[in-house]
Amino acid sequence: MTDQIRRHADKYAEAAILIEEHATESDKRFGLSIPITNLSVLAVELYLKSCTGSYDLFDVQSGQKLSQDTITASAEERGISPTYTRHSSAEYGHELIKLWNLMPEERSQEILDYRPRVVEELKALEGVFQQSRYFYEKANSKVMPSGLAFDLAQDLYKFFAKNTA
Repeated sequence: MTDQIRRHADKYAEAAILIEEHATESDKRFGLSIPITNLSVLAVELYLKSCTGSYDLFDVQSGQKLSQDTITASAEERGISPTYTRHSSAEYGHELIKLWNLMPEERSQEILDYRPRVVEELKALEGVFQQSRYFYEKANSKVMPSGLAFDLAQDLYKFFAKNTA
């Protein structure tokens, strides 16, 4: 399951790359920076979630939680869908530092070795996912660190491509 979440993170990071590569500076300045930021921060969040916690799977028809034995024995036969997964870190929502703190120490150290300022950057990006979705609300009118979000997402994309078997 963590691979599935990482693959979803990759797709958000790749979508941000596509927009970034094809947008003019004017496009970015007048609107496309927000979707790029949104996609990038969501990718960062999903990369963190791919390194944390455990998952519960539920049967699509019955809604019953499935045991690991059932999952292993007959995942496809039981009609399991990725939309019926619940991650143990879900209670932290979009709180990047809390997700970081759930990560096994070995993995967080690998990421720190790769990108030493990652914790400071996550703190700077805290709340940006919500801001990038609701930028028009007065409470969310502060400047978003769009470049940081994009750079961190791209670095995590490269890190996981290199460090995932």
